[in-house]
Amino acid sequence: MQDQFTRFNVGVSRLNKLINKLKVVGMQPLGLKAAHAMCIHQLSCEPELSFPQLCERCDLDAGLISRTLKELCASGHILKEGLPGRYNAHYRLTEEGQRVAVYIHRVVCSVIRRADEGLTQEELAVFYRVLMRLIENFEEMSQLPPASFLEDEPGE
Repeated sequence: MQDQFTRFNVGVSRLNKLINKLKVVGMQPLGLKAAHAMCIHQLSCEPELSFPQLCERCDLDAGLISRTLKELCASGHILKEGLPGRYNAHYRLTEEGQRVAVYIHRVVCSVIRRADEGLTQEELAVFYRVLMRLIENFEEMSQLPPASFLEDEPGE
């Protein structure tokens, strides 16, 4: 059981570090950060998104999204529209943002294609189904009180 915990924990951590490294390397030619790429990518998938929607879809904290949106507005990649305040406003890509989104899409497709090498569509389907189930299980566990983690193992 301990070896499984170590393999899982180290494996997920290593994969996360590698994904973040690829985001940084992939965005270097544009001078963008990983959070910039995430926001632009999400806005390329939908014509406009609100601040809370971007936080959810990018899975980044509100402070980082807020700074990122300010930077992207200042650089001319996105427009902030609607009522004042970050929660009432909506964001959309400018023409420049749309050009950058095409580049980001090409990088994402390249990374996904290379990451999927040697795997069948069936293996990928199982992987993503298992991944989503693990996320659900961990989200449920994150709501449990600390004492619940000391409960006896099944069969004891």
